[in-house]
Amino acid sequence: MTNLNKEVYNRYLTKRLLKVYYCNSIRLRHVPDQAKEAMDLCLSIFLNERDYHPERRRAVVERVCITFLLNTSTAARRKFYLGHIKDVMAVIEAKQLRVK
Repeated sequence: MTNLNKEVYNRYLTKRLLKVYYCNSIRLRHVPDQAKEAMDLCLSIFLNERDYHPERRRAVVERVCITFLLNTSTAARRKFYLGHIKDVMAVIEAKQLRVK
């Protein structure tokens, strides 16, 4: 995939995630599996340093993933954290190592 195609795809994906959030934020509260799936996608974009620009990765987490976490059910948040606690801890530990 060329850089231009990646950029176009990244923009499309970001817009799609935001649209999913705005259209489904109320419904996702009652459907934990869909909410977890959306948060999984956001986290996978954030963790993919090779294919996405840092600004887009950060924006997806700030605007979409955190908003999902704040507005979804406890069951969805629990499933998300149980499935990704190692990934989240690795990001935090890496950041702490860079600061030192």
